[in-house]
Amino acid sequence: MRFARFTEAVVFLAVMFLGATLFAQETTGGLQGTVKDSSGAVVANAHVVVRGTTLAGDKSLDTEATGYYRFANLPPGLYSIQISAKGFKTVKREGLTLEVGHLPTVDITLEIGTSAEVVEVTSSAPTIDVTTTTNQTNLTHDVLLDTPHGYSFQSVIQYAPMARAEPLGGAMGGTGGALPGSSGNGYSAGFMVGGAADSESSYLVEGQDTEDISGGASRAQVPFDFIQEVQVKTSGIEAEHGGALGGVVNVVMRKGSNGYHGSGFFTFENAGLDGAYNTINHDNLRYDPLSAPGLNPAAPFAD
Repeated sequence: MRFARFTEAVVFLAVMFLGATLFAQETTGGLQGTVKDSSGAVVANAHVVVRGTTLAGDKSLDTEATGYYRFANLPPGLYSIQISAKGFKTVKREGLTLEVGHLPTVDITLEIGTSAEVVEVTSSAPTIDVTTTTNQTNLTHDVLLDTPHGYSFQSVIQYAPMARAEPLGGAMGGTGGALPGSSGNGYSAGFMVGGAADSESSYLVEGQDTEDISGGASRAQVPFDFIQEVQVKTSGIEAEHGGALGGVVNVVMRKGSNGYHGSGFFTFENAGLDGAYNTINHDNLRYDPLSAPGLNPAAPFAD
């Protein structure tokens, strides 16, 4: 009897842990809204179809008795939505940008007519997510293409409000077994979110923690060619990120499709373009001018 109760307890804890882990892996978004007619009455059983550039195939459903619909687990990208109902014209709305962690509301009004008649909405007021209170910045793929940045996702963290690169948060050469937050992270700079140190923020790649077990810094290097979106949360962070007293940086990878395609790339950096000719110190120069060649870090003004 005791063994059975113990087994039930273990199973219950495992399910709870698995549920919490899956919930923490925020890599998708959603769409919701209400379908009404021109008089404001809700339209039940209207057929709603969503199509997306990052979605393999279409997703569809019928509205509830209240006219409400909701799509979950949609990968970030550009979407269109089409609504049809008996006795009404078909409405098609394009240009909906869906970001990770967002659930925007897209309400649709149908006009009386036949379903063969199509009303296309190409421009409208931007959708606003009124369902969350998290302060977050979503750097989508198109933004990343047009934004100057380094080789890995850490270089765009400072684009979010309350986030910045912090020279005092890094120490080139590593810190060995130093306690989290007691010294540098082994890099030329750390990242501060809302005044918190590197060790007080969470760095996720596809929902998986990538922080260094000792210093708490981000150790995963993900090239932008493989990134769909970078999400930076700076306040109002959900309970599942309880260890993140500063911020949460979440990297969502690009997904494949049914089409065959490929690309190639290479990177090149000339030390002469870094503003310093000493290869030992040129990484530090970007954040700490006192580490420039010719200066003694222990006594920078002695030379």
